[in-house]
Amino acid sequence: MGECDLTEQNPIRLSCAYVEGNLLPTLRISPLRGRNFLPEEDRPNGPKVALISYGLWLTHYNLDPGILDKVIEIDGSPVRVVGVLPKDFEMPRLQAADVVVSRAIDVAAQHTVNRGIRWPMWAFARLKPG
Repeated sequence: MGECDLTEQNPIRLSCAYVEGNLLPTLRISPLRGRNFLPEEDRPNGPKVALISYGLWLTHYNLDPGILDKVIEIDGSPVRVVGVLPKDFEMPRLQAADVVVSRAIDVAAQHTVNRGIRWPMWAFARLKPG
């Protein structure tokens, strides 16, 4: 979890979460509008997409029904909005996130301890009943 800047017409500082594309399905959370990340969006050099919080959609985009597929600028880079998170969404560590972006980690880098990964990683899982 970190900060990023929405660098469009009215720039603002946001709370951004960089996650693997399977986080929401693991937590059994579905976007309020739109969809989750596709597998090709969760790879290095894949399309840059994001899910935005309901709060950001409300306050910055005035609940614009055309928010899906809108290209916004995050830290000066174009990112396409593919979904809006539920009103009560919090990251597993009980932090609000304005924007959730696919981390798109190189699979080869995952198998090498601390090589190419410059930030801490957290693992979340759902246990089978019993």
